[in-house]
Amino acid sequence: MIKRNSFGDKVLVADGHQNGDVIISDSSFQALQEIIAENNEMKDEKNLDRKKKDQLRKRNFFKANQKAMPMYRQLISDKQYAAAKIFFFILENMDFQNCVAASYEVLMEQCGISKPTTSRGIKYLRNNEYLTIEKIGNSNVYFINPLIAEKGSQSSLFNKFTGNILFSKKENAKTIRKSRPTIIR
Repeated sequence: MIKRNSFGDKVLVADGHQNGDVIISDSSFQALQEIIAENNEMKDEKNLDRKKKDQLRKRNFFKANQKAMPMYRQLISDKQYAAAKIFFFILENMDFQNCVAASYEVLMEQCGISKPTTSRGIKYLRNNEYLTIEKIGNSNVYFINPLIAEKGSQSSLFNKFTGNILFSKKENAKTIRKSRPTIIR
């Protein structure tokens, strides 16, 4: 209970000490209020940290449709190893819109396969509805079929495309060379 003492200061009165009362001065009361406020802020920060950790943890997961497991097995049983490498590379790098933008160069470099093998693998994945492909400049955007696996929710008809755009070492070196400023003397 809060009371005022004979000097007009707010005091906290609690049972259990000296005739049942504990008296705290204004300055002690303010210090106590600050401690309580700091404690509440720390709880809020811990909750924010927990939320951030949950968000980071969710970034590393995607949902696989159990009914699509035969399609995963089909990749291996049909001996479509290149297609499987490409498919799993895209799964590994897709964003929350279930897609990734990458050139053939990236797929060849990351999967360790030739251009004709990459082409056959992508054709197999497209023809068997593992993914769809959209063209942007020299790169393709590969969308994983959400009935097979999804990283984000597919609840809207249109998605904002932020996309993970991947460059191969060779493409990255070209970009760096092009972006260097020319020094005029």
